[in-house]
Amino acid sequence: MRQISFIFLAFTVLILACGFSFHAEGAGKDLVLYFPFDQVTGDIVEDQSDNGFEGVLVGGVEFSEVGKHDGALSFDGSTGLVKVEDDDKLDMEGSYTVMAWAYPIIVDGGFRWIADKSNTNTDLNFILGISSNNGWRFITRKNLPNDLLDAEVVATEKWYHIAGVQDGDKGEVFLYIDGKVAVKKALAGDETKNDGYLSIGCRKDAGNTCQFFGGIIDELAIFSKALTGAEINRSMKGLGDFLAVSQFSHLATNWGNIKAQ
Repeated sequence: MRQISFIFLAFTVLILACGFSFHAEGAGKDLVLYFPFDQVTGDIVEDQSDNGFEGVLVGGVEFSEVGKHDGALSFDGSTGLVKVEDDDKLDMEGSYTVMAWAYPIIVDGGFRWIADKSNTNTDLNFILGISSNNGWRFITRKNLPNDLLDAEVVATEKWYHIAGVQDGDKGEVFLYIDGKVAVKKALAGDETKNDGYLSIGCRKDAGNTCQFFGGIIDELAIFSKALTGAEINRSMKGLGDFLAVSQFSHLATNWGNIKAQ
């Protein structure tokens, strides 16, 4: 009976730990930034990772109730962006994933970026969005050695899940569209850092003007690991649920270890 009581107590502690430390283990431990965009307070959106970043809405960007998963942000394509102040944790290196749901409204042969961490091409960390050929594009590292461009024209008024994955361990870089590998290349070039802010909904060009995304962005996240195709597909069902399930899977493993003692 005492052994059963101990096991029950241990399981209860694990359940509480899961509840109070949502991002402690599983996929959540690699979560750098997560904007579900379900709520805007004034001109601020709150990061749901343990890092607690803030995004500041600038120009023509506003809350929309019509997101892929609950709320989202709508960008006007000419002035709207979200700024996240520079932090060393946002200078991604090695293995990482940048992803979001996007609903383009403007596709016109211009650059329309979802996320950007760069000042110029010489200190580019990553950019993700629509290129001038009207295809999805993901670029990493100094002077664009990893330039992944999809040839298919992006449709307007349609939801896409876009993920850029750099796998430093395997030496590969991927562009996923709707959970499938659209472009894959061998990883090349040198890592670089910059002191520029993380920009959501635009990229600053050489003239320090923005190349704005026109449409709706939802569930933008950055992980400090290369998510697998299976993980990306699970996350598409709802990133909050994906993180919770990852945490529960870790809990189940710990529970199995306790029972084996």
